[in-house]
Amino acid sequence: METAPGDPGTEIIHAPPRARLVRQLALTVVATAAAAAVMAFAVLPWIRGYLKGAGENLPERAMHVFLALALCVAASGVGTIAYGILAWRGGRWPVTGAFVLRDTPLLRGRAARLRAILMILFGLGQIAVAAYVAMVPRLLFASGT
Repeated sequence: METAPGDPGTEIIHAPPRARLVRQLALTVVATAAAAAVMAFAVLPWIRGYLKGAGENLPERAMHVFLALALCVAASGVGTIAYGILAWRGGRWPVTGAFVLRDTPLLRGRAARLRAILMILFGLGQIAVAAYVAMVPRLLFASGT
């Protein structure tokens, strides 16, 4: 870390060299494309077949699918909260060891705590959305009472 040219008190976290940055970004793009392909050609057709053959058990099977989706969203929320807590405890943003795409000023104190709080609130929002997604089948297939 070094200080910014115009401000002697601002520390800078340097991005990795361009070759390493390109490798990491390419790996991320390939991994994302592979995950999307698996979803499109394996998981989604399986879900479609699972729900198509449900017959009378459609509400129960829909509940399974929506619960799996809710668990994924909730896991993302827990990870976001954990990252926010890490930023809160460290008192800096980005957190120690974080990967940065460009040279990034290091924030400490109040600005870092604000970002930590926002991350925690965003994670709680994700968990709330996951709870709603888990309830969607009950709302869709509720008996007309």
